[in-house]
Amino acid sequence: MIKGQRTSGREEALKILYFIEKAFAEQNSGNVTIESIVNDYEKIHPCDTVDIRSSQIREFALSLVREIHDNKEYIDKNIEKYSKNRRIERIDVITLSILRLGICQFVYFKDIPPKVVINECISLSKLYEEDEKTPSFINGILDSIFHEKITG
Repeated sequence: MIKGQRTSGREEALKILYFIEKAFAEQNSGNVTIESIVNDYEKIHPCDTVDIRSSQIREFALSLVREIHDNKEYIDKNIEKYSKNRRIERIDVITLSILRLGICQFVYFKDIPPKVVINECISLSKLYEEDEKTPSFINGILDSIFHEKITG
């Protein structure tokens, strides 16, 4: 992937995760599959498949979303463990999605340097969150997980 494509893919994944939380949070999740959610998202936000770069970005985004979906319980347990002062239900949807993206990449995308993951997640929080404390919150959790799990 060309530099910048993963950044765009992370941003696209964040949008899909937000879509999932907002569009499907109140529905019976037993009847909804990740594939049906992604199909619904793609109907609303189609990818220009002629543009190879766009399709590569979308594929990276979808691989992140699928990995998060498949491992949500494990990822969320880590968020709960490290967000000492906030229960997971009280974390804003965007912030929670960014944390899930970061932890997912630490654990399941080992080819991405952890420092890059942290910096990209902080950048996303600055772009999409209004609370100026959010980047520090995200940095604190991801940095703690990085130091305990990665450098251990």
